[in-house]
Amino acid sequence: MKTRLSTLRRLVVPAFAAVAFLCSAAAAFAQAPIVATDPWMREPMARAEQTAIFVVLENKTAEKRQLVSATSTAAEKVELHTMSMEGGMMKMTQVKAIDIPANGKAELKPGSFHIMFFGLKERPGSGATVDVTLTFDNGQTLPIKAVVRKPEGMR
Repeated sequence: MKTRLSTLRRLVVPAFAAVAFLCSAAAAFAQAPIVATDPWMREPMARAEQTAIFVVLENKTAEKRQLVSATSTAAEKVELHTMSMEGGMMKMTQVKAIDIPANGKAELKPGSFHIMFFGLKERPGSGATVDVTLTFDNGQTLPIKAVVRKPEGMR
């Protein structure tokens, strides 16, 4: 009886440890450090070779993160930008990174931070999707699909 109990312990304890490890690993994967919601691309204007991507980035960690780059095969060049008023005129400026506060959000939206596409390789119409890969300061990459749409007020 003692031998059976000893054998049972040798089998059951490691099995429970393995299950506990797998559950904790699954929980870590289930809560991604950065989550992207509502990614969209402004439908390019007639003959324009550039457009912008907008998205809400939510940081689910206790550490500040930064979006440091974006890539896409849909454009020759992709840059991070912001908009600001200067002398009564809106000015677009390239930035090295976009901060995402710990346990907070960064909203990339028209008139503010955004991802700029230059040298569009094709002209996607409303409803199409464009693949974009976001890269963060900790090395995390996040693939997103931006839905092409006309901004409010455009026909």
